[in-house]
Amino acid sequence: MDPTPPILKCMLFKFDLPQTKKVAFHKLIKTVDTRSNDCLLKASMARDDMCTLLERQESGPSLIQAIEAYLPHLFGLVVAVEGQAHIRLNSPLSFSWTSPLTSHRKSFFTDYTYRYEVIMTLMTYGYVMCNRAHDLMEGVTSGNFDDISKQIAHFLRLASGVFEYITIVELPRWLNLPADRPLETMSPITQALSLMAIAGAEEVAVKKAVINGTSRGVTAKLCADVWKKYETTNYQFNSIAPDAKKHLNKSWKEFLTASSSLQKANTYKFAANAAYEDKKCGVAVGFLNVALKELRLIPNVAGFRAHMEEQRADIEHFFRIHHHTIKLVITSSPSYYHTIIPSYHHHR
Repeated sequence: MDPTPPILKCMLFKFDLPQTKKVAFHKLIKTVDTRSNDCLLKASMARDDMCTLLERQESGPSLIQAIEAYLPHLFGLVVAVEGQAHIRLNSPLSFSWTSPLTSHRKSFFTDYTYRYEVIMTLMTYGYVMCNRAHDLMEGVTSGNFDDISKQIAHFLRLASGVFEYITIVELPRWLNLPADRPLETMSPITQALSLMAIAGAEEVAVKKAVINGTSRGVTAKLCADVWKKYETTNYQFNSIAPDAKKHLNKSWKEFLTASSSLQKANTYKFAANAAYEDKKCGVAVGFLNVALKELRLIPNVAGFRAHMEEQRADIEHFFRIHHHTIKLVITSSPSYYHTIIPSYHHHR
C-alpha cells in the first residue's frame, strides 16, 4: 500500500453557550444571621462571575474555574434550602436559562426549582468541556498530537461523565417536570450528549492506533464502536416528544448524522486496509466502495466541509491505488464482514 499521512483531526462539535439571568440569593432569601447572609452573598458573587463569562461566550479555563467555584455553593444551597418549608423569601426565586440545543436559542426557560438550576449549570459545564476539546483539536499537528490528544480525550471523558451524571442522578430527582422545559432536561438528550462525548474520545484513540501502527483489523473494530455510539445518539431522538423534537437544534442533529456516516465510512476504510494486508484486494475494493458510497450520502455540515473533503480524498486515494490491480470486484460473504466488523449484521 502507498502510505499517506494519517488524518489527525477529529470532527468535534462546538456548542453555543447558554445564557442565564443573574440571581441575588442574599437579597431573595431571608436570613437571621450574618454568617448565613455571607454564604448567600458568596453564592451570588460566584454565580455572577459565571454569568459574566457566559455572556462573553468564553469556553476557556476561566469559565471552567468559574463554574467549579459556583457548584459547591449551589449544591450547598440545595442541601440547606430545598424542601425546607420554613425558608422564607423576600420575593419569588426563579432561574432562567437559554438552551443551545433548541432552535430558538435566545428564548429563556424559567423555573422555580433548584433542580433546574443544578441541571443547567452542569449542562453548561459539559458544554464547556466539549468546547475545550474542540478548540484544542483545532491546534493539533503531527508534532504535538500525542500531548494534545491526551488533553482532548480527558475533556471529552469529563463531559461524558457530567452528562451521564445528569441522566442517572439529577433528572430522576426532579419531580413534576414542567411540560415547557429545555431539551437539556430530557434524558434521551443527555444520554445522546454523553454518547457523543465518549465517541469523540474513542475517535482520538483510533487516531492514536493508526499512528502507532496497530493492526488494521483491530483499528476497524475500534472505529466500528465509535460508529455504533454515534448511530445510537440518533436513535435517542426517536424517544422524545414530537413537539420537542421539532425544536431540536438542526446543526447539532446534522453533525450527529454526518458523524455516524463518517465513522461508518472510516470503519470500512480500515476493514479494506485489513483485507489488503491479507492479500484480498477484491474484498478491499468492495469495502472501499461501501465507504465511498457512505461519504457521498453525507450532507454538507456547516463548518466541516474541509474535514469531509479530506476524508473523501483519503479513501479515494486508497481506492485508486488498488482498483487497477484487479479486473473484477469480488463481493465477499457476510461471514467475512462479520469477522472484520462484528456489528456489520446490525447495520446492513
